[in-house]
Amino acid sequence: LMDLLDESWMVGDLGCGTGHLSEALAPVVRRVVAVDESGAMLNAARKRLSVFDNVEVRNGSVESLPVESGELDVALLFMVTHFVLEPGKVLAEVRRALKPGGRLVILDLTSHEREEYSLHMGHVWQGFSEEQLRSWVIEAGLSVARYRVLPADPKAKGPALFSLVARKGKR
Repeated sequence: LMDLLDESWMVGDLGCGTGHLSEALAPVVRRVVAVDESGAMLNAARKRLSVFDNVEVRNGSVESLPVESGELDVALLFMVTHFVLEPGKVLAEVRRALKPGGRLVILDLTSHEREEYSLHMGHVWQGFSEEQLRSWVIEAGLSVARYRVLPADPKAKGPALFSLVARKGKR
């Protein structure tokens, strides 16, 4: 499926962690900007991604991206949003970083009751409802193209995941 991505795109892997997603993207897009604020994650990502000439690892937060306005064709927030204090602020920042017509893809947890995730793993949010996300996306100046709950692996023990695709207007 990665080969469906346009080879001319500049993709932001925002909250990249150790760089697994950036590693998968690098062979099929023009450029990947991998952003994280954790020193340990950045070190691991730099090591993993050093073999790619088209990947740039940048230190920064998703609330204040080290990305120029209109620099990205696609922004990815994979398993990141539940860690941020103000998701609406992050979405507005992503909108700034996207080119006109650019896309945002969020993959994250649906609403759940597992308080231990906050206590033991630092989750700020216990997942998200579709309505909550749609509201934040619209307030950020993006339009929701698609939302869907992903089919769960029968062996999975955690909450369900969703994907949301939003777009920045062409103007």
